Amino acid sequence: MLISAFQWHIFATVVMTVLGVGAIAGAIRRYRWSRHQSHTLTARIRQQAFVVELGQMALAGSDLDKLLATAIEFVTQGLRVEYGKILEILPGQGVMRLKAAVGWERSLIGNFCIPLDNSHAGYTLLVRQPVIVEDLATDTRFQGSELLQSAQIKSGLSVPIAGVEDVYGVLGAHTPRYQHFTEDDVNFLKAIANILSSAMVSRQRENILRKNKEELELRVAERTAELIALNCQLQTELDERKRTQQELRISQERFAGIVNIADDGIISIDRQQRIILFNQGAERIFGYTAAEVLGNSLDMLIPLRHVQNHRQYVSNFGDSGTVTRRMGERREIFGRRRDGSEFPAEASISKLDLENETIYTVYLQDISDRKQIERMKDEFVSVVSHELRTPLTSIHGSLGMLASGLIPSDSPQGKRLLQIATDSTERLVRLINDILDIERIESGRVKMEKQLYNVAEIIAQAVNIMQAIADKAQVNLDVEYLHVQVWADADKIVQTLTNLLSNAIKFSYPGSTVYLRASVTDAEEVLFLVEDSGRGIPADKLNSIFERFQQVDSSDSRKQDGTGLGLAICRSIVQQHNGKIWVESTLGEGSKFYFTLPLQPQQEPSPVTTITSPTDTKSQLNQPHILLCDDDPEVLEELKPLLESHNYRVATTTKGEEAIAFATNHQPDAILLDLIMPGMSGWEVMAELKQQESTKHIPIVICSVCSVNYTPHPNQEFTDWVCKPVDETSLFSALQKALASTSKLRRVLIVEDDLILAEIISTLLTTHHIQTHLAKTGAEAIRLSQDFNPDLLILDISLPEGDGFAVVEWLKQHNRLHRVPLLVYSAKDLDASERQRLQLGETQFLTKGRVSIREFEMSVMELLQKITHREAIHNEQ
Repeated sequence: MLISAFQWHIFATVVMTVLGVGAIAGAIRRYRWSRHQSHTLTARIRQQAFVVELGQMALAGSDLDKLLATAIEFVTQGLRVEYGKILEILPGQGVMRLKAAVGWERSLIGNFCIPLDNSHAGYTLLVRQPVIVEDLATDTRFQGSELLQSAQIKSGLSVPIAGVEDVYGVLGAHTPRYQHFTEDDVNFLKAIANILSSAMVSRQRENILRKNKEELELRVAERTAELIALNCQLQTELDERKRTQQELRISQERFAGIVNIADDGIISIDRQQRIILFNQGAERIFGYTAAEVLGNSLDMLIPLRHVQNHRQYVSNFGDSGTVTRRMGERREIFGRRRDGSEFPAEASISKLDLENETIYTVYLQDISDRKQIERMKDEFVSVVSHELRTPLTSIHGSLGMLASGLIPSDSPQGKRLLQIATDSTERLVRLINDILDIERIESGRVKMEKQLYNVAEIIAQAVNIMQAIADKAQVNLDVEYLHVQVWADADKIVQTLTNLLSNAIKFSYPGSTVYLRASVTDAEEVLFLVEDSGRGIPADKLNSIFERFQQVDSSDSRKQDGTGLGLAICRSIVQQHNGKIWVESTLGEGSKFYFTLPLQPQQEPSPVTTITSPTDTKSQLNQPHILLCDDDPEVLEELKPLLESHNYRVATTTKGEEAIAFATNHQPDAILLDLIMPGMSGWEVMAELKQQESTKHIPIVICSVCSVNYTPHPNQEFTDWVCKPVDETSLFSALQKALASTSKLRRVLIVEDDLILAEIISTLLTTHHIQTHLAKTGAEAIRLSQDFNPDLLILDISLPEGDGFAVVEWLKQHNRLHRVPLLVYSAKDLDASERQRLQLGETQFLTKGRVSIREFEMSVMELLQKITHREAIHNEQ
């Protein structure tokens, strides 16, 4: 039954009336005191229970960290506070570290430190007795630490914790409210601290005793083993055996871990050839998990046709006296994967004889990749050997017949044999260069010299190179130019385009058209397309065509004079530019080869990208001045831009009288003269020029539809003859010869340790009336260059007694020779920094095997021509 407030009021009034106010007040005080005593008794019982439980944990040998954590939990619960902590002294550092705590963030434990000076904990250590704080803010004995202030602590109680030799630290209880701590509270906290102290002392003593015991046992075992009692000796041996067993167990676990994670497959079997060990490497190789194979026969991992032989092999090995043996010494070993596929393997087997058991362990490697590489290497060597031997055989056979005198060299057959030897040599050089190119590009040893280039200029260079080849094959080139800039190595992209154009021309029919296109894609790339209407490529060859020595037809290398490396080089170059290359083709209709190059990122600084022809007076003076005389305007329109593109200044005229007047007044460096012209013929013009004192020194090159044998005026003087239609190589060779003919006798120092090559170069230059000297070492080159002051230095890099770099470094220091023109002719591929080191005077670089003897000749004559022209200008001035 519930009593209402009004009923309770009536009841209280009646009681007070009957008993009196004094009696009631006394009863209330006694009730409150009785209740306080009850609470105090309950708290003491609770605290004593905590002390007993913690003591039992300590006696049971609980972990010290766990004991500390439990103790601080008991403290906060027993004193009814929100915060508790245990601080340990860090010797020699003047601070205490938070070892265990309740109420604060767990991340502070083990990391937060409190200074010993001027703190509650520090003061407790100082007085070495319990310290009660009723109001931290007003306490004058010390200041609250940062830890206490962060929790806004008001009241607290702390006691020191004794250690083995000195004080270990401080045990504290804290609350952010006012709390009065009684003597029972102090005794409770001290009891907890004493238990912790005893536990630490006990642990320390146990450690000391254990250490002393071990030292004593070791000392006794090592020094007094024969003197100790039999019982002590047996105990020591027992301890040693336990220790050995423990170490052996650890070693076995470590070894098992190593075996399990090994890349190779490690499989152990018993005498019945049941699998008892199958590591992770074996799992990866065979595709089984260990759980699937353990306890099963090894036969499940061996192809069925090899099972019986393998079982017999293991059995014979078990009966032999050897401990380990390499498997498959006389035959290949194969394994069988979970999916049934087989793979070649390399393995060795060992055995371990136990008391009543023999364990066999097989160490196995999957050598599928190695076999594939070996097959590729063998195929590469086979193809290269064939491709090398074929032209070498042709060269050897052709030259052998000529050398034997069976066929005269000046006969039609002899000339044909010489042409075969020349063509085979060029094919051999192309093959070697292609192999070196692809190896150097794919290995990263070729640094792409990237700059901003106009795509149209790159296309123009490639087309200029391939136009003559297309004309010879009667194939039209249809080209569209794209005027955007791309970040690329122009020489390498030109090489890629010429390779693709060369293939397209080779496999196109006469009268057909090869298309070259370039466009910008949405992906910020330039897309190049080379399209032909040739025979096409089978679908199964579209992916492999970019591999080394891969061709649509194995006879292509002979029929089309190819090496099978061109497309592989293209792919490597494009990939080095972060581009892609692919082909689309329909058999019988033609092929489309595509490749992409990324455009220059906008944020990258733009280097100088175009080099224009110099127009200042000094640059013009350095250009040879050519007078072109021909009555056919189409010839003038064809030859003038061609000559200007090769750094010649060109004047044109259509009449012989005008040519004589121009030559008299302007003194050109050479005259390119047609013979058959209306009015005054070429022969008459030449006769007049040679009679005049002011013009007789000017070299004349005949450019005519007539053959060189057409000479009705045999006494006329001309330096060379070029037949129409004009071959570009013949034209510039003739001009260089003409320009060099007007100069004084030139001296060239050949620095080359290969005597055969040196003799070839010397013979070539002698045909141009050039005096040559040979230095076979770096030291000899330095001496000879001082003795006869060469006009030109032809320098190899790899030399005995000082390399080419050393020679150039020495010449740079010489007052007279530091500007001598230099042609570096070496088999070494030079990077930009090496080329910079070799800069002397006018310097050019040619790589052996990458240029023909004609190109080498033209480079030498060009350098000598520049020397002659500069001397003429100097004399005029």
